[in-house]
Amino acid sequence: MTFPPPHALYQRILVPVGGGPASERALDAALRLAAERGARLRLLHVLKTPAVSLALDPYSGHVGAWMNELRRAGQHILDQAMSLAESRGIGAEPVLREGRAASLADEVVSEAIRWPADLIVVGVRPGFGFGRFLVGSSIEHMLRESPVPLLIVPTGRRKPAAAPGATIPSLNQASG
Repeated sequence: MTFPPPHALYQRILVPVGGGPASERALDAALRLAAERGARLRLLHVLKTPAVSLALDPYSGHVGAWMNELRRAGQHILDQAMSLAESRGIGAEPVLREGRAASLADEVVSEAIRWPADLIVVGVRPGFGFGRFLVGSSIEHMLRESPVPLLIVPTGRRKPAAAPGATIPSLNQASG
């Protein structure tokens, strides 16, 4: 069995972007990976269609106005991600989808199949207790359903506490 050379792996990287810290961290990791491998990115932002109950609520306003505002906000997130990719010389394509599937995870997996992606890069936010990261139900669903590998990028990891006056040696310092 032969394997492709490392630079040939992951040439089409899908990155869901939402504008939060986990999304920003995942985008940064995807940009670095794309730069190393000469890969292209597809930046995906999914708009969740408002629930029927929102449409029936007389105080919620016009659903069309809500959707237009969500589209503007989603496009702004994509524009920022595109600017970052362009500033690093990475080829990227923005895609704005309106969520018609049951979940965000279904939309991401569908996009990975549609494009087709070689890798999906997603961020995960820290959970509570014991410094662990909780993998949310969306990422868990993607892990089960995705036809391609997922790179899960942790966000907001706390730095280890040091005793007063202690220093943490740098990896760049020569051991001796």
